Amino acid sequence: MAETEFLRLIAVLIAPATFDLQGDERALRARVGRIERLLANDCAPLDHGDVWLEGCRSTAE
Repeated sequence: MAETEFLRLIAVLIAPATFDLQGDERALRARVGRIERLLANDCAPLDHGDVWLEGCRSTAE
């Protein structure tokens, strides 16, 4: 399994019915991008309740 595929699976755990793993959904790509930025230590969650990783939102979103 490729790293991107794994991150897509991790990304949908918070709301499985919200994201489409089969397609190339913009919201899913944005969430994966947030997770990638978090893993690279380029950002941090706003607080302990920031499960959507708003603290890792990019300016392009």
